[in-house]
Parts: sequence; C-alpha cells; structure tokens
Amino acid sequence: MKWLRFPSKFLFIMILSAFTFASCNDDDDEDAGPSNEVCFTFTNDIGEFDFDAGCTINAVNYIWNFGNGDEISQIVPTVQYVYFEEGNYTVTLLATFQNGQTATTSQQVNVVEKCASCSCTSPEQPGGTFLLGCSTIPSVLEAFCNADCNASGFVCNCNY
Repeated sequence: MKWLRFPSKFLFIMILSAFTFASCNDDDDEDAGPSNEVCFTFTNDIGEFDFDAGCTINAVNYIWNFGNGDEISQIVPTVQYVYFEEGNYTVTLLATFQNGQTATTSQQVNVVEKCASCSCTSPEQPGGTFLLGCSTIPSVLEAFCNADCNASGFVCNCNY
C-alpha cells in the first residue's frame, strides 16, 4: 500500500507543475512597452503646411526634414512650414521615443504655385482681367489683390 502513496504524490506534483508552466507567459512581451511607430498628417493652403505627428505615441523629440534642405528639431509634435518654390518634396519625420529608440516615416507633398488675377468693371469702362502675380504663399496672393486690384478704383474681384 506504501507504493500507491508514492505514485499519487508523484502524479500530483507532475500535474501541479504542468499547470504552473502552462500558466506562465513570456515576460518580455510585457516589458516591451508600446510600439515605436511614427506617423504624421498634414494640411496645406497652397505652399503653407501644417504638419502634425500627434499620432506618434511616446515620442520626446521630433526632427522634421522638409525635403529641400530645411530641418527643424523640436519637442512638440506640430510644426508649420512654408515652401517658397513649387515642386514635389519628401517630408521625413525622425522621432525619438522615451526609451531612447528612434524611428522614421516619410510622405510626399506637392507644392503648386497659384496666380492671382483681377476681374474689374466700372461704369466708364467694361473692365477686363489682368494678372497680378504668382506665389506659393496665400498671404502674398492676398497682398497682390489688396494692393493692385483694389487700388485701381474699379470694382474688382481677385481670384487665385
């Protein structure tokens, strides 16, 4: 009868060990923390861009390369940038995370120059349309309209 107790104890220890090992998981997964993924969005008005990397979680520094030789490093995820020449640019964001690791992502932006023109009329003259100037910057186009189109004394509509 003694020999029955030993196998029972042995069997109990084996079953307990199996449950213990089966309930363990890989602790490395828990220590890894959030993933270091980089992302950004942008909006633009002609050549004026607002870039936002708020979707990049746990970053502590952002280095923006605008694809034309200009680069900005900052601790906030948003930046405004103005392109003065039309063209296609690759914007690259390098983010540094709290754990010291870095990651990058890039997106293409297309900057197209717009031109401002005036369509003017007056009782004395039938009016006409004339070109004021071209720019990638909305405020410059607005200045063309205010300075040239509205100063003519005609009733003018500025378009760009």
